[in-house]
Amino acid sequence: MGLLDRLLGRNKKRSQADETLEVMGDAIQFAAEKWTYFIEALPFKETVPLQEKILTFMAPATEGLKNNFSALQNAPEPIYLIIVAKGVELSGTHSKQEIENALGVPEEVDDDPMM
Repeated sequence: MGLLDRLLGRNKKRSQADETLEVMGDAIQFAAEKWTYFIEALPFKETVPLQEKILTFMAPATEGLKNNFSALQNAPEPIYLIIVAKGVELSGTHSKQEIENALGVPEEVDDDPMM
């Protein structure tokens, strides 16, 4: 590798994070398609909370993501949850707010005095 290549960062080994970011869009689309199939194939009672549905979906979704996206084989667990949550949102079956409420994501608070 020449000096110019080193200075410009060419031929640099990509990090796990770079590889993961590269496949995120496709992984979210994959999760959306699998979620839609999952929800239709396993009709839950109306009384089953969304959180339980999502957590039930996590195991097969995680395996599917690992099997279909080599960049995700060693990803940390929260990455799979993010992909699944965004996939559920993309599927259109539930709103972002419903998903965040189900997963216990705290609401944003604008109490930062610097803002």
